[in-house]
Amino acid sequence: MEETIGYDLRSIVPDPSWTVDRRTRYLLRRDVPSVRSVDTWVWERPPGLPRPPVPEGLWPNLSELFAAAGTLDRAGVVAVRVTAFVEDEPTPEGLDPTGPAVERYDFLGYDVADDGRLSGLTNCGYTPEEAASLAPVWAPRLNEWHLFDNPDDAEAYAEVMDKRVPEHAPFYAYGIYQLR
Repeated sequence: MEETIGYDLRSIVPDPSWTVDRRTRYLLRRDVPSVRSVDTWVWERPPGLPRPPVPEGLWPNLSELFAAAGTLDRAGVVAVRVTAFVEDEPTPEGLDPTGPAVERYDFLGYDVADDGRLSGLTNCGYTPEEAASLAPVWAPRLNEWHLFDNPDDAEAYAEVMDKRVPEHAPFYAYGIYQLR
């Protein structure tokens, strides 16, 4: 079952740090116009946004997130909902699992990251040999945001990352939804 684990604000202003060199080292699909991720080193929060009050690094609900953003200039910023797959566990107290019914989200895709949300898909560099062996299999499954559309592909890639980067294992699939 996919369940909301929190909310965040992210910048949609083009990130100049995604140079050809960075794309070569960190992406399997290098032709994506912009990268999205649960990892804030990959898809940045807007400057001036306070850190979330919970250790999970995400806001428990949109109202607290928007209150914390206060007078922050929200031009070029979007709210996102992050989900994870859970096995019939109860929702943590104070977390709204679905968001208010009036809110609409666009699905961006599934990232693969560790429990601290370091992305194994876009922030655990690939050697040229790793990229050469992984890209033919996995790059065609990545969408225009360098995310998986299929949750089964994301979960299978998490298993690949568990072996490839064991110091960050286990890796999980996280859904990313952008508030309309």
